[in-house]
Amino acid sequence: MCSGVGWVNLYLPGPTAPDGRCGHVGSVSTGERARRQGHARSVLQALLAWFDELGVTRVDLRAAPMGEWLYRRLGFGPLGGQTLSRVSIERGEMTVTHRRPR
Repeated sequence: MCSGVGWVNLYLPGPTAPDGRCGHVGSVSTGERARRQGHARSVLQALLAWFDELGVTRVDLRAAPMGEWLYRRLGFGPLGGQTLSRVSIERGEMTVTHRRPR
């Protein structure tokens, strides 16, 4: 029907995450027959409540066009800048490094 995952990473402290903790939401997915029934909203609200319980002040996600309107209604907005990735392939293994300009 619908699922999503949340996790917390530790970064250097900054203005939007004074203790360095940043929540992330990913893999929000709703089955085609279950769309537009509020399931994704329920999943996101539960994840945001969990982040609030932990005291996490910043939560990031990468929005697919289909879900962007929902994320915006729940308070998400553009961070500014662009997410840039550097992909290095060594010995058949792939390493991905993400950097978010602040």
